[in-house]
Amino acid sequence: MRALGALDVRGRLEARKLTVTGACEVGGDVLVDEVRTLGLLECQSAETSSFRVRGAVEINGLLTGDLVELHLGGLDSRVKEIGGERVEVWRHSFGKRNPLVKGLGWMCSPGLRASLRASTVEADDVALENTRAEAVRGKRVWIGAGCEIDEVEYEESLTVHPKAVVGKRTKQ
Repeated sequence: MRALGALDVRGRLEARKLTVTGACEVGGDVLVDEVRTLGLLECQSAETSSFRVRGAVEINGLLTGDLVELHLGGLDSRVKEIGGERVEVWRHSFGKRNPLVKGLGWMCSPGLRASLRASTVEADDVALENTRAEAVRGKRVWIGAGCEIDEVEYEESLTVHPKAVVGKRTKQ
């Protein structure tokens, strides 16, 4: 399924691949093998193999996937829980020369400092920037600039950026 502009799904969305440039609002769960969006994605929960978003997400429940990449741009994002093999959250700098993002200027302004709020992030490999979370768990955890994490549990390694705040640190 491909959408350019706005996509509004009243119930559950099931597909092999979802590609959206713009805004996608799903009233139920997203069950898609491969998700790629540039813009905004809103849903109840998302179960994927590969989840790559450049922009913002609003997910009321669980976001799970082998690979979860959130490149935050413009608006703040919120996900209740994130789980997977590899989770990466970065502040995204949208190029001024990219013609695809000109119509999404309200969302992709490089001057805005977008962030993610989540209760739990859990994966084998975790790399976070500009994230506020209650708990982060993983084998290898990297906490970058702009993060505020209440508790980190890790198995192999933990790296914390000097401009990050981490409360309790527990090696398992």
